[in-house]
Amino acid sequence: MRQELTQRLYDTYPDLFVGKNETVMTNLMPFGLECDDGWYGIIDKACAHLLRLAELEGAHPKFMQIKSKFGGLRMYMAGATELQYIIVKYTETESHHICEACGEGGHMRSSKYWVSVLCDKHANEQGYAITAEAAKYLNLKEGEYRELPTPSSVRTIT
Repeated sequence: MRQELTQRLYDTYPDLFVGKNETVMTNLMPFGLECDDGWYGIIDKACAHLLRLAELEGAHPKFMQIKSKFGGLRMYMAGATELQYIIVKYTETESHHICEACGEGGHMRSSKYWVSVLCDKHANEQGYAITAEAAKYLNLKEGEYRELPTPSSVRTIT
């Protein structure tokens, strides 16, 4: 994530990002947010919920690492309550449908070495094909792009 967006999160939610000042032996936040700008919005929203829950529940978690892994957002925390972890898991799941590059709707795509969630524009620009599993579900040929069909028009998963 661009430094300016990372810094905006650090400034808005300093209690959640206290680990950025620790050594990498104890916390990986000194590496910053290891994902692209498109997920800034869902991370910001998650942080707002986590901060509100910290006020209500009295638990003050901190991020240990935020990164892209296997095409999805991963948010690792220490000291979170069950409800705070639910917010984190919900956000991670939401990332599977949001372009990591721009924040618009996206699909899981694969390149030769990497998996990402990208919109059609960024998938084409970056040379990603839609995954075989997603292509089968969406009635697409592998690598074909088009508007997401209605759920009733897709194949049943078997």
